[in-house]
Amino acid sequence: MLTQISKVQAITLKKVTIHPERPRTREHDMLLTYRDALLLGLLVEHALRCSEVALLTIDSIDLSRGTIRIYRPKTDRIDIQKLHKHTRLAAQAYLSQVGREQGALFTGYNSEKPLSTRAINKRVGVLGGELGIAHLSPHDLRHHWAFDALLNQTPLNVVQTDGGWETEYMPLRYAHQVGATGGGAKITEE
Repeated sequence: MLTQISKVQAITLKKVTIHPERPRTREHDMLLTYRDALLLGLLVEHALRCSEVALLTIDSIDLSRGTIRIYRPKTDRIDIQKLHKHTRLAAQAYLSQVGREQGALFTGYNSEKPLSTRAINKRVGVLGGELGIAHLSPHDLRHHWAFDALLNQTPLNVVQTDGGWETEYMPLRYAHQVGATGGGAKITEE
């Protein structure tokens, strides 16, 4: 089942606000805040698949260039994208606090093991629940990204490339769902 979110909800998710009823004061809790902000930036602004997030390493992010290197197992290719503003700022904050210079970008609690796709799914669900969005998944955020990009007049080939799709089938399907195809051609009027 697809959980649709609004632009406002997507923006709020990226901010990962600290709830006053549960202030985060421990060092580990603050690191989680930074981690969650980066995680959601990657999902909301870059449309990464859960499997792609789980494979990221610290050196996948190049802050000096403002880029991220993404291995896409589904298409077996590597893409390099410019980091969007929120994701870049979240990466700077997280990487300055993480205390490691190599290894998995996201690890489990007290572990060097990469955060699993199951743990990423669960965390996104928890963060969505905190904002009143039931059953939120990383894939829902990928759908939101595609719809948002198409509604903002992003060309289909750019949506395909940035979303990591090998063919135009999925982006075209999204375009049809949002009504971003057909009847939109600009023609010379008499």
